[in-house]
Amino acid sequence: MVAITESTDLNFEIAVMIAKIKESMANYMRKGSGWVFDHIEQLKIYLNNFKPLAGSSYIPLPSELARRKAIINVQNKDDQCFLWAILSALHHKEVDGNHAYRLNQYKMWEKELNFDGIELPVSPKAIDKFETRNANLNINIFGFDGVNEDEEEDLQLYTLRISKNNGAQHVDVLFLTGTDKQHYCWINSISRLLSSQVTEHGHDILFCLKCMNHFSRQEILDEHMEYCGQKKAVRIEMPEEGTPLASKATNVR
Repeated sequence: MVAITESTDLNFEIAVMIAKIKESMANYMRKGSGWVFDHIEQLKIYLNNFKPLAGSSYIPLPSELARRKAIINVQNKDDQCFLWAILSALHHKEVDGNHAYRLNQYKMWEKELNFDGIELPVSPKAIDKFETRNANLNINIFGFDGVNEDEEEDLQLYTLRISKNNGAQHVDVLFLTGTDKQHYCWINSISRLLSSQVTEHGHDILFCLKCMNHFSRQEILDEHMEYCGQKKAVRIEMPEEGTPLASKATNVR
């Protein structure tokens, strides 16, 4: 369930639903279900009157995410979690790393960012405006689907937004949703967080955030980005293991 208000970006919420469905189906097919996902015919949205609970937008990390030790989740008691997520990324080297989740460590930089004309809490659709106000920042947003078909925790991340900005400071942000609130937190190691989706050995892997392909060396990723960096963000889906690959050629001499 998602709380919808006047400021909610419905297109974004629907995109999140579709991304979760695609991720769930891809995971199902990878496990050899024998089914092939074609397309989503329709999404039904049911609306009910809802009175949101007062209080913080803070959401604790699911245990599977916390175990990766790749996210700084500032424990806010206000509606400024996006602000604290960005500040934790910009100033993590200047605070006590053992308590990087404590909000009071970032208070001195509270007025550093330009939020003119941006309502709090920050909606995903307002991030374009935020980047315009703070041109030195590139903000990527990722979603998380934490339950598999067996209703058990399962680490599956997907891209919600790739920045088109050319700022000097790059920030990856996780967007969590609860029944009555939404929450942002900083991903301090995208490699550590995503590597569990492609390997069980725990080694850091380099990822292209445009297509979510992974690489073992920086020079290979750099070469790949010369081409992929000009494209829109996509998601690569591989065939099931054991599925024969076929190609068709015409006018071959």
